[in-house]
Amino acid sequence: MSIPIALATPLAERTYISVLDLFRVGIGPSSSHTVGPLRAARAFVDALAADTQLDAVALPKRRRRHPTRRRRSGRADG
Repeated sequence: MSIPIALATPLAERTYISVLDLFRVGIGPSSSHTVGPLRAARAFVDALAADTQLDAVALPKRRRRHPTRRRRSGRADG
């Protein structure tokens, strides 16, 4: 969603996110770093879906290490 589109939305229909929403208890030991980006990503996906542009977005390709390659800890990848 671009800035002009966001500003074109009537004030009564805008959703505001509180700082307390961004820093709430969530996933992992450092939830303040995970919940905010998760909420921002969800809002971005919702905006793409509303503009029917979600199909134009490509999924990132995930690279996997070779299963026998070891990490620094000495454990094999799972």
